[in-house]
Amino acid sequence: MIETILDAGQEVQLHLHPNWTTAKAGDRGAAHDRFALFDYSLAEQTDLLMRATELLVEAGAPHPIAFRAGSYAANDDTLTALAALGFSYDSSHNGSEAPGTSRISLPAQQISPVRRAQDKGLIEVPVTVIEDRRDKIRTFQLCALSAGETYDALEHAAVSGHAVVTIVSHGFELANRSGTRPNAVHVRRFTALCGMLSEMREVLPTHHFADRPPLALDRADTPLAPDQLRTRWRQAEQLWSNWVEERPRSRGL
Repeated sequence: MIETILDAGQEVQLHLHPNWTTAKAGDRGAAHDRFALFDYSLAEQTDLLMRATELLVEAGAPHPIAFRAGSYAANDDTLTALAALGFSYDSSHNGSEAPGTSRISLPAQQISPVRRAQDKGLIEVPVTVIEDRRDKIRTFQLCALSAGETYDALEHAAVSGHAVVTIVSHGFELANRSGTRPNAVHVRRFTALCGMLSEMREVLPTHHFADRPPLALDRADTPLAPDQLRTRWRQAEQLWSNWVEERPRSRGL
C-alpha cells in the first residue's frame, strides 16, 4: 500500500488504532487491546507511537512527521508523546467528537492551527468542522457532508481567509458497508470535492504535511454557520444513501 501511495505522488503519515497491537491471526478479533489511545498512559502512548513509527518506516515510508489518532481518540498526553518523538504536526482534534472521544484540551470549535507552549513546537492542525445547527457541529468528512455543504464550507474558508481546511476521508467510504459495490452518493461527493478543490486551487491550494507549509497560528477562524435548508438537503441525500445504496441488490440468473 505504501509503495502505491508514494508512486501516486501522495504522502504517508502515521495513523494508529492501538487495539490492533495484541491482535492474533485467525482469532476473529478476540485478542484486541484498548481501543482509545487516551486509555493508555503517557509512557504506553510513547511506546506505541515509537513502535508504530518503526513499523511504518520498515514498510518503506519516509519517517512520519504528522499523526492522527484512530477515531480521533487522543488527549494531551498524546501531544506530549508526539513532541518528544520529534513529530511536527498532529491532526487529532475534532470538535464534533469532543469531549467524549477527542480529548485534547482545545475548544470544540477550534479549527485553526495552534502551537501550545507545553508541546515543544508541535503544531495541532484540527479537523475542520461546520455548524450543523447552533451549538451542534459536524466533521468535514466525505460521508458526513453533502456536496452543497462541502462547497459552502470551502467558500466560507476562502472568503474568510482561514489558515487551513482539514478534510477527512476514508477509502472505504466510497463503497457500501458490505464492500460489494460503490456507494454512488459518496462517489458523487468525492468527484464533486475534487472538482471544487481544482476550481479553488488559487485560493485553497492543497499541501502535504511533508511540504511543511507556512501555517498562520492562533487565528480566530470560525466554522461555517448553520443553514436549515442545506442541512435538510443533506439529510434527504443521506436517507437515499442508506435506503438505496446500502440495500442488497438481487442478482439475475
